[in-house]
Amino acid sequence: LFESMHWHVLEIDGHDHEQIRAAIKAAHAETGRPTLIIGHTTMAKGAATLEGSEATHGSPLPPEEILATKTKLGLPDQGF
Repeated sequence: LFESMHWHVLEIDGHDHEQIRAAIKAAHAETGRPTLIIGHTTMAKGAATLEGSEATHGSPLPPEEILATKTKLGLPDQGF
């Protein structure tokens, strides 16, 4: 749709920091038309059991999911 209106459209992996940086740089370099960056992402990326689940939309992770995710990522079980 946006391409048909001559927008500069960039589709990226929204979890890839290098792709995000490159897309922002490309958007700044494009001065003749608007840019749309579409970042494809997975909800709750990295969560132990809720990755990709719509149950995480607009809700904090439950305490047991936080603990399981910290364990999965090799992080200590401590708060801030």
